[in-house]
Amino acid sequence: MACGSWHTLAIDSNGETWGWGKNHFGMLGTGDTLSTSTPIKLKLPVGICAIGGGCFQSLAVDTAGNIWTMGDNPSGQQGQGNYDRLHYPKKVLFEAKAGEPNNGLVTTIQSINYKFWISRILKYLLFITSIFLNIYLYKKLKLTMAKKS
Repeated sequence: MACGSWHTLAIDSNGETWGWGKNHFGMLGTGDTLSTSTPIKLKLPVGICAIGGGCFQSLAVDTAGNIWTMGDNPSGQQGQGNYDRLHYPKKVLFEAKAGEPNNGLVTTIQSINYKFWISRILKYLLFITSIFLNIYLYKKLKLTMAKKS
């Protein structure tokens, strides 16, 4: 399970992905920008082993080590070589563009154990996000209780 700033993502025991919350930048990867308060199946391939949410983006990693991205992309953080918003999950391709030197990028990336490192990073990000979310909710609850008094 992973939380973005405005949405939540989960992987079920069958390796299928689900999401809910705001979707105004397509970060749920459902093909639209409709938000939902109930879990909806995402358009990711079966076999996702790690998932993460940013402020307006999401990413997933499948068991083959492929990285899938979706959502807002104002700084090119989707890794697609452009700044286009993605309403559907799109696989990140680690290839040199025509005429550009590879500089060993593909070899280096393929040699990394994706599942281990990406799941580690996502777990730490989820942990940090949950701490801040809990602090925010605690302060909001405290404020609400103070107003009732």
